[in-house]
Amino acid sequence: MISHRNVIANVMQIGTFEKPMRDQTPPNERAHIVLGLLPLSHIYGLVVIAQASTYRGDGVIILPKFELQSYLQAIQTYKIQTLYLVPPIIIQMTKNNPVCSKYDLSSVKSIFTGAAPLGAETAEDLQKLYPSWKIRQGYGTYVPKSRDQIPY
Repeated sequence: MISHRNVIANVMQIGTFEKPMRDQTPPNERAHIVLGLLPLSHIYGLVVIAQASTYRGDGVIILPKFELQSYLQAIQTYKIQTLYLVPPIIIQMTKNNPVCSKYDLSSVKSIFTGAAPLGAETAEDLQKLYPSWKIRQGYGTYVPKSRDQIPY
């Protein structure tokens, strides 16, 4: 069982880890708009997205479920900067590039993937489609090919 103290400690760890990077960012760019798409009943959705994001002062746009077009529309409409995803969503994006290319995803700066390993080939496919995105992974062994892909 995960206690309330465990959750609070995890939120504070995430905030502490990201603080040096955020402190280097101009004050008017420190708060991000993130997409809350994953189930809030899962630790990734609850702690990383809902709680840690709001603790850092980020805005969280919550979608009730994943549908590719409503997901892409939310990114475009709300100028989402950080995407918290799972590998199946990334796979859908790489396989449906014609649909994705109809939306303005230029606001996205980074993605964080977790809950399952992201294969290197899938990560490379996504990086080819969106070379400016920083890919961060909380589960698995994706290794960036260059220092430019490292977010910190």
